[in-house]
Formats: sequence, C-alpha cells, structure tokens
Amino acid sequence: MLSVPNADPPGSSAHARSATACRTHRLYRMDCTEYDMLRARAAGHCEMCGVPGSETALGRLVIDHAHEYGPGAVRGLLCSSCNSALGVADRGSSAARQQFQAYMANAWFMQIAAWARTAGNLFWERPQDGFQVLEAARRYSAVLVVEQLLGFPPTMAVHTAVSPGRVALCASATFSAPDLKVRIVVSHGTTRVLVIEEMTVELAGHDPAKFSSTSDVTRYLRAARSAA
Repeated sequence: MLSVPNADPPGSSAHARSATACRTHRLYRMDCTEYDMLRARAAGHCEMCGVPGSETALGRLVIDHAHEYGPGAVRGLLCSSCNSALGVADRGSSAARQQFQAYMANAWFMQIAAWARTAGNLFWERPQDGFQVLEAARRYSAVLVVEQLLGFPPTMAVHTAVSPGRVALCASATFSAPDLKVRIVVSHGTTRVLVIEEMTVELAGHDPAKFSSTSDVTRYLRAARSAA
C-alpha cells in the first residue's frame, strides 16, 4: 500500500473524512492499494480545476466514474463542483471545456485497461507480478555490478509509480553504508523489459549524484574509493 504523508491523527475531522473515503472507494470496486495509487495521481487536488481537496465544500475529493460503464469505471478524483458539472450540458467557459476534455482523455480506468492489455495481466493481479519484477531486478546487470564492486547485497523493495498516462511497477535496490548510499530503480511499466528509472549515489560530504549508465556509476564509485 502506498504511503500517504502527513497522516491525520485518529479522532480528527480529517481522519474521519479519510475513513469515509476508505469505505467509499470500495463501492467503486477499488482496494486500498488501487485507491492510494489514484490519490497519488491526483496529489490532493481536483483533477479538473486543481483546487486542493481540503478547500472544497466537502473538505475532500470525491470519486468520479463513468456511469455508462458502471461503478468500476473510475475516472478520477474531483471536487464536488466539478463532479456535478460533468452532468451539465453547458460546461461554461472555453478554459473549463479544455479542462474537461483533458480530464476525460486521461480517465483512470482507461490507464489501467491500457496497462492490462499491454502487460497481459489484470490490474488486481499485479501484487503477484510485483514479486516477479523484484526477482528480475535483483538479477539486473546494474544491480549485480554495483553489488560486486561494493561487496554487499542491496535491500530490495517494490513500489508503483503513477503519473498522467502512465502506471509503472518499479523495483528498487538500495545499497547502504555509513558514508554511502546507492539507489537503483528499474521498472517494467507497460512492457516486460526492465528499464532504468533512477540511479543515484549519495556520498558523505557530497551532493547526491544522478547517473544514466552503469559504467558512469561504477566509475564514480571507484574514484570515490580511491580518494578515500
């Protein structure tokens, strides 16, 4: 389950709203992981007008779905005003129509359907697929090269990266030492071929350095070791 920063304390009004949302998303056939991914995409703002969820009339965003396809066809998270406006023929200004068109073109359930078609998996089967990605990442060439160079194994983890038009399943390999941290993130996104998402090295006393190739990472690490 994706972590959500700044969790509200039990008993607060925000916590009550969060509990309500948790019960509600199940009505739209979403489990907690799927709902967290949808929240990550919205980043706390209405996906049409951009107003923060805390500033809406309800104090939270609501789940919008395509009625013609049923409750499982979730399109996104909206403020109550934009959600109501979708049912109105006259959508106001040109800017509002552009926002509407952009939102409808990037419907959440269409993203998931595209992922399922390309990857050959159903969305709710992805936790099992996550283990496959994790195992493949553990054997990924960049991970093995850095492990051989440093002399100790990485800590592995799997997570989901969500952005407009893209849902990618990622695995990270993190090598941690008192004065060193190396993080390699790979993903398979909508394909079964692993690709590098991120390679970062943090050395004590230096700014984090990002790399695009394994050879650059190993060259940097060897130079740091020689300097030490």
